[in-house]
Amino acid sequence: MSKEDKIVPPLRFPDFCHGPDWVVKPLNSLADRVNERNRGLRVSRVLTNSASDGVVNQRDYFHKDIADKSKIGNYLIVRKGDYVYNPRVSVSAPVGPISKNKCDMGVMSPLYSVFRFENEVEDFFEQYFKSTYWHGYLYDVSNTGARHDRMSLTNDEFMAMPLPCPMTEDEQRKISDCLSSIDDVIELEKQKLEALRDHKKGLLQKFFCKQHDDSVFATTWTHAKLGDVATVIAGQSPKAESYNKEGIGTPFMQGKKDYGDKFPTPTIWTKSVSKLAESGDILMSVRAPVGALNIANQRICIGRGLAAIRATDKISCRCLFYALLQISEDLEGDSGSIFNSINKKQIEKINFILSPPSEQKRIVATLDSVDDVIELEKQRLEALHDHKKGLLQQLFPNIEALTE
Repeated sequence: MSKEDKIVPPLRFPDFCHGPDWVVKPLNSLADRVNERNRGLRVSRVLTNSASDGVVNQRDYFHKDIADKSKIGNYLIVRKGDYVYNPRVSVSAPVGPISKNKCDMGVMSPLYSVFRFENEVEDFFEQYFKSTYWHGYLYDVSNTGARHDRMSLTNDEFMAMPLPCPMTEDEQRKISDCLSSIDDVIELEKQKLEALRDHKKGLLQKFFCKQHDDSVFATTWTHAKLGDVATVIAGQSPKAESYNKEGIGTPFMQGKKDYGDKFPTPTIWTKSVSKLAESGDILMSVRAPVGALNIANQRICIGRGLAAIRATDKISCRCLFYALLQISEDLEGDSGSIFNSINKKQIEKINFILSPPSEQKRIVATLDSVDDVIELEKQRLEALHDHKKGLLQQLFPNIEALTE
């Protein structure tokens, strides 16, 4: 397909249905590559391009400086409004993300590609790069080579990427305004979800913190060690030759990587059963990230990366889960696990607040109701993301399909 080929998206606003068709233009005819270096270290703010959050301040994102400030003289200066391509691939960005810099001026590693549109209508190309229609081109021209986690392509190849362009700025603006308005709604829903999660954290602290206020409840709470109210089962991996992916035997889990959104999601089974977690047992990761929790929804063979915690009649399973959820935040820390591992004896010595059975029911009912609201909010957010994806597919033409 030549750059003069005309195209139309599946869905157009009524004002433009009878207007001129779109055209395809290479990126280098619309934008200039930025190659301004940070000579003299005049800019100290280091930015990074995250697949999930876009261009962000590196210190804020990682909670520490990743780049050596004395070695950023060769970094690229990125100004507000510039676009940044990160060639590192991930599940959410299979060819790497392209994001618009909405931060103040900063610098980025020369491994990134930075470009600046000459006559950009606000947010139009930002929205296009949230679609997947440009992925095929990068797949075609890249050579990942030995680095399977990074796309490998020249600057010229990248800047030759074909982009679909409406003939009028009014149509560009209409599309970007529509999609940006949905982004605003999504952001509000994210804030609601974050507020609900913060509310839950506050309740957990109120119910289970070490300085528990007994005046909140009518009965007295006591301090207890986990080993006094639960049985801890340390995992032990069966022989490797007993594994299979055919669903034969008992589901096997090694660690947090097997946790799904709600329940464990084992992908391996084994006939050589060693340590078992029963349905309803609490699962805790005992290797980094230490303290990550889940609840088994079936009988599971657990490996060395997990421990199963089985509540006795002194505490309900759900109440114990919530108590450990509060404690697990201390184990995991703000920026990753603060422990490389934790063993059975250490788990049994964990201190927490033990409430009477009558209070346990009230606590669980309260926290379960908050969890229900959080789940509904997550579903709303997911539905909005799906709606946005659908609009991206309809409002932008698929250039690849025209060449097939």
